[in-house]
Amino acid sequence: MTPWQTRAIIGKWTSSPISAWGSMSHVLAIFFSANNGANKPWVESLAEQLEAVRYKDRYLGVVFDKWDFQKGKNIVLELERPIDEARFVGIVVSKAMLEAEWPTLERTIAVWSDPSGRKGRVVTLLLENVELPASLRVRNWIDFRDASKCEDGFTELVALLTDTPVRRGRGGYTPSPRDGVY
Repeated sequence: MTPWQTRAIIGKWTSSPISAWGSMSHVLAIFFSANNGANKPWVESLAEQLEAVRYKDRYLGVVFDKWDFQKGKNIVLELERPIDEARFVGIVVSKAMLEAEWPTLERTIAVWSDPSGRKGRVVTLLLENVELPASLRVRNWIDFRDASKCEDGFTELVALLTDTPVRRGRGGYTPSPRDGVY
């Protein structure tokens, strides 16, 4: 269990963001495990942590297949609406994800919604050391590869989703000529 997984859950949706809002204009994030279940527990834990984050007058919303996609329905149609309407689309990248077929479809649909990356909709969450596909290589990614630094990745992700500036600099450190840094 990583440090950020032990954070207290302070709130969680009792229903899907899709049904709760009717529209997904307020859903700030969507994450797919997209890897035949290999990393699904990790992704679900991340989704739970994100839904515990208060943002303005509500909590962040996460669309997660296990919670939000009805059994027996066309999975491609279930994917399309959240990808089209969510503010961000998170792609969890791991070896298993890159080797599976379905993640290719999910990634392709997501990247199609913001091919140049100008809107900043597609958020790459790097879970393992892998060679990124070209469509994701051109985007900045959030690093979750080192379990001891997951809290940093989580903080960076929440800052992005809530439009909060990331802390800059080295705290109170002021460089001097003696340090060789100007």
